[in-house]
Parts: sequence; C-alpha cells; structure tokens
Amino acid sequence: MKQIFRGALKFAPSLSDKMVETGRMMRSHKNGTEANARTRRLKNMFTEEH
Repeated sequence: MKQIFRGALKFAPSLSDKMVETGRMMRSHKNGTEANARTRRLKNMFTEEH
C-alpha cells in the first residue's frame, strides 16, 4: 500500500488531485500521447498493487 502512495507522490503532491487529473487525461487522450503514457504508467502502479 505504501508503494502506491510513494509512486503516486512522484507525479503530484496530492494523490486525490492526481486521480482527478488521471481520469481527465484518460478521457481526453485516447491516442498514445506522452500524457497518456504517463497516465498508463501510473495506472499500472495501482493495478499491480491490488
């Protein structure tokens, strides 16, 4: 569980803010953009832990 937060905090100071931003990115970027790649990397971190 701690790994999730440590990884997420690398991207943004607030985890909840990052979750909102991630959701917005995933909706707006359907293509393989740099933002989407970063989002996918973050999402993978979450799914690996659960």
